[in-house]
Amino acid sequence: MIDPKVVRNYAACLFENIKSDKERQLVLDQISLFNKIILSSDLIYFAFCSPVISHSEKLKLIEALDKKLRFEKIVSQFFGVIVKNARFKILTAIVAGYEKLLTESRGIKSVIVEAANKPGKKELDVIRKFLENKLKKIVEINVLENEELIGGVVIKHDSLLYDYSVSGAIERAAVLAKGARV
Repeated sequence: MIDPKVVRNYAACLFENIKSDKERQLVLDQISLFNKIILSSDLIYFAFCSPVISHSEKLKLIEALDKKLRFEKIVSQFFGVIVKNARFKILTAIVAGYEKLLTESRGIKSVIVEAANKPGKKELDVIRKFLENKLKKIVEINVLENEELIGGVVIKHDSLLYDYSVSGAIERAAVLAKGARV
């Protein structure tokens, strides 16, 4: 199980040690690419995640990739810390946490909108305006299709959930009906 505090600490430590937005974006691009490389091959993933492979061998692999990809110095150091602490299994979560910090530093709030069918441009604009007024931030919407909702939408951001779905309304009605019987 991935500890969100550990992920947040690694992402925040990397993020806070970079000052300019341009450099932060470059670091995000590099750690994302490295993560994709690791996930692209079972053999590479095994090499970085296996306790059988020594830290020095893992560092040699990082150095070889660094020569090809020319990582920023802080990225190479970061991967050294990841090797030392055996945290490659949570690298995907760290990348996502870092990306979240970067978008939030730009005043953008990432929001997930679940819908039974993909909403049209007009519907997304209404949702965006509603959320931007409520959150007082620019909103970036990620749409997920969820046929179980029947209709309507569920909006998620941070630890909040707004359920405007048909299935949610049915569940709330069922709870009220059970309460009325007692």
